[in-house]
Amino acid sequence: MTKCRVGTFENERYTQKQFSGLIFNKSAFDESEFIESIFTDSMFRRATLRDSKFIESTLLRTTFNGSMFLDCRISRSVFSESAFDISGFYRVVFTDSRFSESVLNKTQFYRCPLANVKFTGCDLSSCSFPGCTFENVEVTQKQIDSLATTLTEEQLKGVMIVEN
Repeated sequence: MTKCRVGTFENERYTQKQFSGLIFNKSAFDESEFIESIFTDSMFRRATLRDSKFIESTLLRTTFNGSMFLDCRISRSVFSESAFDISGFYRVVFTDSRFSESVLNKTQFYRCPLANVKFTGCDLSSCSFPGCTFENVEVTQKQIDSLATTLTEEQLKGVMIVEN
């Protein structure tokens, strides 16, 4: 893996870029855009992504340790085989996106609108979703059973249960 500088990346725009084997340690991404970009085997340690956009991007085997997404937009993007450990999404707008075979350990989604989001093969038992809104969010019965006590009745209305 290649270690990247500690610092702030402001107003950066990456279109159809491929990032592989990078480590971002205590880095900040402010108002940055990742469009049709691919992250593979990369790591974000205590990184902050603020007012940034991921559009039609893929994050494959990418790890987020103690990282925060603040006021971001994630649209038509995929987190595949990625790991989130004590990380959070705060006021992040999710549309038409997917978490596939990803680890979400103690991950918080706070006041996030989630529309047409799929959680495939993910353990959601240690996740929390306070203040989130759900519209066509796909989960399995096992996933919903692990969350049922923490979700409100209104949130449950936006959940679609799919087979494993």
